[in-house]
Amino acid sequence: MIRIPNTRNENSLYNAVEFVSRAQAKTDVRRSMIYFYKEGDFLLASDGHRLHTGILKNVVEHEVEAWLPEDGAYEIISKNRKELIISKVEGVPDFPRSWMKVFAVKDFDFTETVAGGKYPGVSKAVCDTLRMCPENQHFDMDYMTDVFKSGFSETWTILMGGELMPCLMKNSYKAAAVMPIRA
Repeated sequence: MIRIPNTRNENSLYNAVEFVSRAQAKTDVRRSMIYFYKEGDFLLASDGHRLHTGILKNVVEHEVEAWLPEDGAYEIISKNRKELIISKVEGVPDFPRSWMKVFAVKDFDFTETVAGGKYPGVSKAVCDTLRMCPENQHFDMDYMTDVFKSGFSETWTILMGGELMPCLMKNSYKAAAVMPIRA
């Protein structure tokens, strides 16, 4: 088991793991989707409708080396405001290699928004994002809220594609892709 303390830094490993874990599948639909993964410089999790990534090269360097030394699947054993306790999981399929194609950006419109940390800031960020949507594009509000909620004021770059394309959101430490839903 690995303990990751909450250092209350925006670019901490605790915040990266907590952000990525929001996109894990809640039920065992596909075994690989109920875990989060470390793959090189990234933490990854997806439930099939969204993909959250933590960008480890921008996380406090000594934290990554000390707490997540090897690639693979991890599960959260315990989570509170002071620490996360995680464990490496063996015998799980690798995270699908096609995940990077989601972030291949071309033909996207973009804007910036600031999520102020608590819900008023989250609401503004979600509204700014939804204003960019093409006319027939809809997103799950819970998924959008999960991206922007944080204890920090964060500037996000939002990339919006066509009607069937995901909404991409990125800041210095993390990125997310949320697939549109059918209305």
